[in-house]
Amino acid sequence: FTLVELLVVIAIIGTLVALLLPAVSKARESGRRSACLNNLRQLGLATIQYDERFRRYPGLFEPLSPERFVTESPVQNTTWAVLLLPELEREKVTETAKGGAMTGSFIEVYLCPSEASKSRSGSVMSYVANGGMYSSVTYQKIPNGPFINRIFDPNLATLEGHWADGREYTLIYSENSGSPDYDHVGWNGFLNCDLWEIDGKFVVEQKHDRTWGPVFLWNANTSERVAINMPGTDLDGDCKEKIRGRYTSGTCDYGPGVDMASWARPSSYHSGGVNVAFSSGRVTFLREDIAYGVYIALMTTFDKKSDSPNPGFQLEDNMIR
Repeated sequence: FTLVELLVVIAIIGTLVALLLPAVSKARESGRRSACLNNLRQLGLATIQYDERFRRYPGLFEPLSPERFVTESPVQNTTWAVLLLPELEREKVTETAKGGAMTGSFIEVYLCPSEASKSRSGSVMSYVANGGMYSSVTYQKIPNGPFINRIFDPNLATLEGHWADGREYTLIYSENSGSPDYDHVGWNGFLNCDLWEIDGKFVVEQKHDRTWGPVFLWNANTSERVAINMPGTDLDGDCKEKIRGRYTSGTCDYGPGVDMASWARPSSYHSGGVNVAFSSGRVTFLREDIAYGVYIALMTTFDKKSDSPNPGFQLEDNMIR
């Protein structure tokens, strides 16, 4: 070979490699997305098993039994993800949580392989549950979404007869690229703020508590709707809460509860949409450009009795393909 011929061969090989790399990268991401979808399938099946065993859906958040606490300063509440662990054959981790301690255990099925930024350790989480409408927990009701905050109301739960819109058409889980740890309860209702300040006076107003953490929500307010995969910061809320240009503590008007809950939406590292699971156990890829009215219809268990701005919406199969 002459030097020119050798350079030409090297150039051709370099060009072929450059052409193949995107295809290889795309194939690897396709594999990761499939693995992520399979994780959601397992979560869906675990939820079906939980429902059959307890004759109700797991709560979004649930209080723990004080009789089982084994620590001096116990964690008194837990999440839907911890409740599902026995159905995923991780009963020992659940017992740790029920004793009032943080689990700190890595669960493979709770991590989407596409989330390279998260380490494979600790209670990392990539998935969120359908918590219904973005609002105060005082207005929560089952038609708005299947996962209920049972810390606030231990007597409320989604039962077999509540799926008026059909399990096949009601979302229960989605990806969220900013989801906190699976044992993290995100709800600022613990402050129990019934009052908030306007011009130095406290007036009675609806509770400003909001839910975030392992949850995704829908918003009836058109101006505040956050679309699927819309870029934003999920977990960077300031622990101090802002009122009329100044910061104070112990209030519920602004801050983590309101700001972080507003970003409780499906999000992922996949291009074009997110993986989701339905109550029937079906999983699919949901496009990020889906109409928001369709998204609300998929979130509610009984659209006609929900707080949807269009409760008479007719959902068709071709709307979610």
